[in-house]
Amino acid sequence: MSKNNRRTPYKQLLRNYPDVLDVSQMCEILKISSKPAYSILHAGSIESLKVGRAYRIPKLNLIKYLQL
Repeated sequence: MSKNNRRTPYKQLLRNYPDVLDVSQMCEILKISSKPAYSILHAGSIESLKVGRAYRIPKLNLIKYLQL
């Protein structure tokens, strides 16, 4: 299966979410609480941007993490 074909199911599942997610949306998608979510972000497992005190996670970076 090519990379594009593997990414398609995630794109379909996440189509109702914006292109840039906040931590609460990431928690909802991964079905985890905020503490492990922040641990994942602090470890750099999901590439994110920090805007002020808030994290912004590009949806494509979350898809990459799910494909690991």
